[in-house]
Amino acid sequence: MKKLFCVLILFVFLLPLACRYKDGPAINFHSVKNRLGGRWQVTGFTSDGVDSLQYYNDSCGCKMRIGFLSDENNIYFEECPPNKYKYLGEGGGYFYFVDNKKKMNLFLVGKSPFKGLGPIAYGGSSGYNCEWEILKLTKDELKISSDFNGRNYIISFKKE
Repeated sequence: MKKLFCVLILFVFLLPLACRYKDGPAINFHSVKNRLGGRWQVTGFTSDGVDSLQYYNDSCGCKMRIGFLSDENNIYFEECPPNKYKYLGEGGGYFYFVDNKKKMNLFLVGKSPFKGLGPIAYGGSSGYNCEWEILKLTKDELKISSDFNGRNYIISFKKE
């Protein structure tokens, strides 16, 4: 009887942690910041359901780095390769969590002439805001959804 009581108590405490993200694991003992921090490579990129990963890689192909400095949540797009049309440079900005860390509101600015693609895009010197809904977050996988300029993007990342 005592074991059953302990299991029930454990279940009650773990239940709020379960199923935070639609495609994520039911229970994760690492904090969101621990899982989110690091360098990420785009492994999937769809625009309105159309696979656009090759277009992303040809147009931008940037890697993403997320870091946390004191109270700031920083995001950078780096190692953006040049292509035959233009040099893309690098860009970045900051974000904050909303909706119980299920979404990230990003403010992105670009180091000219960074262009990017979709919700990974050039913000210019004045920047722009976009929202990423976190669909899946593990220690080495991130999947987000973002509505940007009338299109829905689903972007998958793999941690390096």
